[in-house]
Amino acid sequence: ERFPGSPGGRHCVYIVKAIEAPEYSIEAMSLDAPGRRSVRVTHRNLDQVFLRAYALDLEALVKASKDYSIFPQGYEARKIVEGRRPEAAWKCDLAKTSDFRDHATYANLPETLAPGLYLVSASAREDFGDAGNKLVGVAVIVGDLLLVKREGGGTAPIGTAPIGAARGNTT
Repeated sequence: ERFPGSPGGRHCVYIVKAIEAPEYSIEAMSLDAPGRRSVRVTHRNLDQVFLRAYALDLEALVKASKDYSIFPQGYEARKIVEGRRPEAAWKCDLAKTSDFRDHATYANLPETLAPGLYLVSASAREDFGDAGNKLVGVAVIVGDLLLVKREGGGTAPIGTAPIGAARGNTT
């Protein structure tokens, strides 16, 4: 306050703005059924995050890949978000907090998603625009594949069950 134009004063303003700035990231289960709590949003200083799911063609991704990273990232993911209509769009309301710390909120995948591979993209803005915003995304497989735990150890067999069926002791 006393010397706002000094290097120390400018640095303090930068620190305050960084602490107060909205921030978020997402993580998701690699494979899950629609309607399941699959997306974790880590956030601070933000009231809501908007999500979209874009279907991906796995075979085309593998054929077009030039390295070991087959899922769209960076520019490729942005082209999908800007150039295609999503298969689903939803929002995740976030708890209001005033402590400037990271918090985690979970979002369900929409019930309407058909089995397949998706790019799930998140934005702080509903229009997914660039100004004052960042886009993040993760690849998610929606399907009925499940892993069954055996009592007493051993290998975990892989099976399938109809989406929405009781799953018992599964992960």
